[in-house]
Amino acid sequence: MKKNKAPVLQEKEVKDPESQDSLFSLKGYIILNIIFWIYCLLQVIILRWIYRDAMGIIFFFTVLATGFTVVSVYDYIYDRIALKHQKKESAREKQ
Repeated sequence: MKKNKAPVLQEKEVKDPESQDSLFSLKGYIILNIIFWIYCLLQVIILRWIYRDAMGIIFFFTVLATGFTVVSVYDYIYDRIALKHQKKESAREKQ
């Protein structure tokens, strides 16, 4: 009989919250959003040139880009709040 050898998954090392300063910066979020808005604008221009009727296309990409921006703002705020909470919890555990 063959033995079923499944690969052993290594656990990721959990870092101390104080050493975890690798949050995505505000500048990074802004640059990412600018790139995404430019991408959506290019898609609108290209599809408008191909299909001539762009009413639904403009609406779709405007909603897509706006949703991306809203989620980026939410993620930025959530990351900061979660980091503060982790630091408070680790400070309580040390006491």
